[in-house]
Amino acid sequence: MAKRILAIETTNHKSSINKQLVDFATSLLDGSESDRIDMIPYDMVLFSSDKHRDDGVPGQAVKFREMLGVYDGCIISLAEHNGSYTAVFKNLMDWVSVLEGKVWQQKPVLLLSTSPGKRGGATVLGVAENYFPHMGAQVTGGFSLPFFHDAFEEGQGIIDQKKLAELTEKVAEFEAAVLSF
Repeated sequence: MAKRILAIETTNHKSSINKQLVDFATSLLDGSESDRIDMIPYDMVLFSSDKHRDDGVPGQAVKFREMLGVYDGCIISLAEHNGSYTAVFKNLMDWVSVLEGKVWQQKPVLLLSTSPGKRGGATVLGVAENYFPHMGAQVTGGFSLPFFHDAFEEGQGIIDQKKLAELTEKVAEFEAAVLSF
């Protein structure tokens, strides 16, 4: 039976470059099935302990946690806002963490990031590589693609051969971890 991968694009922007990157990464999977989500359905009330106490956990956060349970691993492409996670993604993690402290349920996770600039979202990627293990992710690797508009062509994918080889290797390592999970 094929393993199931959840591909997550972490912004509520409808035409995000991180959405293109995570879609391309899942095209490199060898035998695993994947589904992709973005954050548009998870744009919910800002987390606070008062809201949690008074209103409980929003249904979207409960559904996200349940959805994570049916997948064998995640490929997450992190959009970077001011050097960190997007507000909508951080808010979702905050809400899910009150349901289950280990949000990523000890599953293999491959972290990606891209941006139009030379750092390729490297700051948010570094933050995630350090933080996600505390949230129950078995991080198998990270990949940053700088200068997205020069390095990626729609319909073709990553055109920089060195970066393509790097991502292909990271996806293979991730998939091997999923198979042994």
